Amino acid sequence: MIHINIGWYDRRFKTNFKARGIIAVGNIATGLISIGLISVGIFSFGALSFGLLVLGGLALGLALACGGVAAGGIAIGGVALGIFALGGLAVGMFASGGCAIASHIAVGGYARGHIACGEITSGARIAERYIGGSGKVIDSEMMVLAIKQEFTEMWLRFRELLIKLYGGW
Repeated sequence: MIHINIGWYDRRFKTNFKARGIIAVGNIATGLISIGLISVGIFSFGALSFGLLVLGGLALGLALACGGVAAGGIAIGGVALGIFALGGLAVGMFASGGCAIASHIAVGGYARGHIACGEITSGARIAERYIGGSGKVIDSEMMVLAIKQEFTEMWLRFRELLIKLYGGW
C-alpha cells in the first residue's frame, strides 16, 4: 500500500531505491500518488514527473502539468506546452504569457496566434485598443466578437468557455 524507499546509491547493495505502491515515496517512485526524484503515477510530484496530474521541475501530464518546464493538456510553468498554456514562454492552442505562441488565441507581451492580443502582436485578428500613453489593453468586446466570428465550427460549450476566459464574465 505505502512504500517508502529513499537513500543514496551504494555500490555494495546496487539498489536504485525504487518505490512502488498506492502511495510511493522514493528516488524513483511509481504509484497512484508518487513522490520522488523521478515519479510516475496519477498524482506525481518530483524533479521529473509523469502522469495525469503532475507537479515538478520537468512535468509531463495528460491533464494538468505544473513546473519549470510543463507539458500537458493544461500546462503552467516557466516554459509551458499544451492545449491551454500559461507561462513565461507559452506554446499551444490557447496560450497566455510573456511570449505566447498559439494556433488559436494568444495573449501576452509578445502574442502570435490567429487571434492575438499583446504589446507586440501578430495574427489574423488583433483584439486590443490603445489607451492614452500607457499602451495597449485587451478589448473584451473585440475578443468576444473575434471568437464568435472565427470559431463558428467549434463546439458551442467550448466556445462559451473561451468567451468567459478571454472576454470576461
